[in-house]
Amino acid sequence: MIKQIEEFIKQIQDSRRYSFLTKKAYTKTITNFSTYLEENQVKTLNLQKIEGFFTYLEHEAIERKEIGDKSIGIGREMDSLTMKNSSMNRHLPILRKLLHYLGYNEVARELKSYKVDSRFDIIEYSEIKKIFDINKLTEYFEEKSPESKNQDFYVMRMKLLIDFVVSVGSRLTETSNLKKSQLKLERKIPLVEFVGKGNKTRVVELSIKWLKEYQEFISKYQKVKDSEYIFTSFGGGKLSFNTLNSYIKDLAHFIGVPKLSMHKLRHCYAILSYEQNGDIVALSKRLGHNDIKTTMIYLSHVLSEKKAQVSPLDVI
Repeated sequence: MIKQIEEFIKQIQDSRRYSFLTKKAYTKTITNFSTYLEENQVKTLNLQKIEGFFTYLEHEAIERKEIGDKSIGIGREMDSLTMKNSSMNRHLPILRKLLHYLGYNEVARELKSYKVDSRFDIIEYSEIKKIFDINKLTEYFEEKSPESKNQDFYVMRMKLLIDFVVSVGSRLTETSNLKKSQLKLERKIPLVEFVGKGNKTRVVELSIKWLKEYQEFISKYQKVKDSEYIFTSFGGGKLSFNTLNSYIKDLAHFIGVPKLSMHKLRHCYAILSYEQNGDIVALSKRLGHNDIKTTMIYLSHVLSEKKAQVSPLDVI
């Protein structure tokens, strides 16, 4: 069975159907699953053995917490000693596909998703505003790297990163991969072109204020100015999505908003945009959503608020 699993991973990695992140998720889940099977000498699969895999992941996460391992993983997704249902559900499509590949079709059909709250865990904008405080950013980097001579660079880069995501609603990978060539500056209103999921492109208006601050910033650092990427290291190298996300999460804990993440900044963009113009269809396109229902989940916080209903006849 282990050999078949290794063949399945190779098929996923060689496939052009899946993005880099999808391949990474498949490889991580299936590698963990293979380790679980070997350590527990599992020879055949049933629903009970699959559920045992989640118990195995919980124990692994608990051990990481006990030794102070802060690496990104389910250890960060556990409120107590129980793995969140939403975390378990992320593994299910991968496990179902693997089970079908191995010939366990009945077990794959029995594997049901765990019930989760359909509402997103929305961060209030008043909380997110804390992360815009330039004094807080300065304090954070002074504590993180007290000996660094490049703190001004790191503070301003973080500010530009946060401002950018909140103003355009970019995904983590889109932000990491963003190149200067994707900025369309020939028009009166500057635009940024994203290549999102499924290699689909979309264009979003770019803040003139942000663009001016960014141009002033890179004028001070030649290697950053010469780089093809928007967000770089001090030496001009590309920042990985893991680096970007860990920066935001680390900063969020420092300022007292531990649930904040790059994706929550995207939620913030969605909420602010909707409250500004109320056009959910246009917003869905700017976010790159294939289904407007996804956009409505993003906006569950504001859509659930009761507003006074006025008869159309009364406003004629």
